[in-house]
Amino acid sequence: MASDEQALDEGVQISDSKWIERKQTYSRDDFMQRHPFPFVLLVGDDKDVGFEFRTQTTPSLVDVQSTSHRVMPLLKRGANPYKDRIIVGRTKNCDLIIRSADISKYHADFRIEDASSALLRDRRSSNGTKVGDRTLQPNEAVVVRPWDRIRFGSTQLIFLGPGELWDVL
Repeated sequence: MASDEQALDEGVQISDSKWIERKQTYSRDDFMQRHPFPFVLLVGDDKDVGFEFRTQTTPSLVDVQSTSHRVMPLLKRGANPYKDRIIVGRTKNCDLIIRSADISKYHADFRIEDASSALLRDRRSSNGTKVGDRTLQPNEAVVVRPWDRIRFGSTQLIFLGPGELWDVL
């Protein structure tokens, strides 16, 4: 069986319990050094997501989780030909696969700027891409930063840097 680092290199999802185990193993700084890439926290769709940010505290998984959530690193997989972007869609050749009928085959893409920011572009998706309350126009790109709420169709995610993921776990 491949190690977690090998699984990450291959773009295979690590279970949420493994991410929680990593928080318990590493200090925040060590975690950030070992995982120098952004994440998205899949928190479900608009039917089962209801979270609010608290001004005084950092949200935890309990604060943001829906009936199902998933930690997803924004990493390249070998399956798509675009080396400069992380593709979001519902097909097997996407880097970030979201299996939902309202996600386009090639819905959007991220171009990673650093571990805590990325350029997100809607790729003329059928059901749209939103960042916060803003609906992106086809091919429009915006910079996303930690705690930005992203919606692909009805699927909601939260963009996190490695430090913010450690805080949330």
